[in-house]
This record gives sequence, C-alpha cells and structure tokens, in this order.
Amino acid sequence: MGNMGSPNRMEYTLIGDTINFASRLCSIAKHGQILVNEDMAKAAEHAFEMVAMPPVELKGKSGLYTPYAVVGEKLTLSR
Repeated sequence: MGNMGSPNRMEYTLIGDTINFASRLCSIAKHGQILVNEDMAKAAEHAFEMVAMPPVELKGKSGLYTPYAVVGEKLTLSR
C-alpha cells in the first residue's frame, strides 16, 4: 500500500496476493453481487448472511476456491 509511479504520475495503490485474489472474485461476480473468500466469510458471519457458491478455478491460482456470496445483513434485535 502506498504511492506508486513517477513524479509525473503518482497513484496511491495496493498490490499483492490478497488484492489479486479479490480482483479475481470481482471478475466472476455477477452485476451487483458481492463475493468474498472463506476467511472473510468467517470473519463477517456474525454480521452478514452468506451463501457458499460452487468451487471455482481462479486465474493465476492453483486449485479450487469456494467464493461466498453476501446476500444481506443480519438483523439484530435490540431490547
């Protein structure tokens, strides 16, 4: 994470495996769909409803990965 480029054209950006993986998930998502990996699904399962999708191959990765579709926010009832 940081500034990349030359003095004539500088951009703040992120690079790395996690960013590439997220980009691959975005490329297979349908319009308006939010896909996350298994780690994010576990971290956010208390706040969001998610559905496991069929395993997929992702460009530049070996093996199959299970994307999770975020289908909505979990409602919490306050007393």
